[in-house]
Amino acid sequence: MVFLDDAVRGLYVNWRRKAQAVVGNLRISCARHPEDESLARLVGSLTIRSTEFAALWQDHRIEPCAAMDVELRHPELGTFTVLQQSLRSGASPEQVLVVHTAPQGSAGADALALITHVQADTNNATTQL
Repeated sequence: MVFLDDAVRGLYVNWRRKAQAVVGNLRISCARHPEDESLARLVGSLTIRSTEFAALWQDHRIEPCAAMDVELRHPELGTFTVLQQSLRSGASPEQVLVVHTAPQGSAGADALALITHVQADTNNATTQL
């Protein structure tokens, strides 16, 4: 989505930084699973479909990223910053939980609270149907 979806690309104020983090995390996954055909297909497809991905993939200096501040540009909520963290369980290191947080009282916290509230309302409406 980061490389092929223009709407997702537009969410990131610093898209290149986000793209580098995604490539770094994908690179580490490929190193952990060199025989995984679906990862190889994903890399091949992205290389063909995105010249930006291909260039970043060739840059072996790119490293995985477990935590970073991400400045988002939401079409209705404006621009705000969240801390994005990728958390792994010691018991199941292949599972990754990506969490977005923001300091209380910040624009990011307000935006996350609103998004959570709207999502909860949407889920409740769907359940009632």
